[in-house]
Amino acid sequence: MHQDLAAFYENSEVPNSFGGVEALHRSVKGKYSKKDVKHWLSQKDAYTLHKPVRHKFQRNRVFVSDIDRQFQADLVDMQSLAEFNKGLKDLQGEEIKGTYYEAELQKVVDSGFYPVENVIKQRKRGGITEYFVKFLGYPEKCNDWVTDIQKV
Repeated sequence: MHQDLAAFYENSEVPNSFGGVEALHRSVKGKYSKKDVKHWLSQKDAYTLHKPVRHKFQRNRVFVSDIDRQFQADLVDMQSLAEFNKGLKDLQGEEIKGTYYEAELQKVVDSGFYPVENVIKQRKRGGITEYFVKFLGYPEKCNDWVTDIQKV
């Protein structure tokens, strides 16, 4: 048995040489079962040393009732690193307290989606209803008037 399989597996003239279980099983044209071929290949160093291990991890299922319902927002206090800041400012022109290594920064594309925590007031201007909203994870100074809560 070993000589027949070795003849097909190690012969570079055969198109399926040095292949996997399926390729070698096709080459011997059903003379040996797949189980026998797999067992023989598992004893070959050239096959077992270079075959990548496949890991399958169990995952928890997450059910979400609506789009954008599951997300995580965290605020971080970086004041202990303020001495390394070098005067960086945010989009509102306020100095950023803390410092960041370049590897910690990530380029992002603004999706235009800002989750609303709650509506504080509403008014009508020129027949259009506007809402004064507090955005989730942002301080009170970022509260703003918006015309359409669904698009925020």
